[in-house]
Amino acid sequence: LGCRMALWAAAAERAVGEEVAAAFGKDAAGDAYEEHVSQSAARAQRVHHLTEALHLSLSALALDAGSVGAHVCAAQAQLQVAGLEDQDPVEKMEAALDCERHLAAALRLQPSDARARLLLGAWAFHMAALSWAGTELHKAAARGRAGGDAP
Repeated sequence: LGCRMALWAAAAERAVGEEVAAAFGKDAAGDAYEEHVSQSAARAQRVHHLTEALHLSLSALALDAGSVGAHVCAAQAQLQVAGLEDQDPVEKMEAALDCERHLAAALRLQPSDARARLLLGAWAFHMAALSWAGTELHKAAARGRAGGDAP
């Protein structure tokens, strides 16, 4: 994810700079380019922090697979990754499904965990916002996990 985002950011920086220069002239291009670079850097930093949060929560799970808190943190990181605007739709769905798996594990371990239930609600809102194709992919994945034909 990190390498792909870095490549995307570099390509986007070049493309936006060239488009603005052609449309508004060199000075406007410089200002717009600097603003875009600043936004790209902020986004790259966000992706870095999300990746680090996910890695750390998965490391905690490796140490203690029964940690409700680690499952909730991993789910939250996955949900944030799934919410990245320009991410590939398949990767968004995979992150959302990983989020659901961690929440299910947390609720199996402690059914009354308020954090897991609250995040499950956020996950449901995220899933509602996905496109029809994404929802169909989720259903197919659920059928595959269940080993049968889920509606």
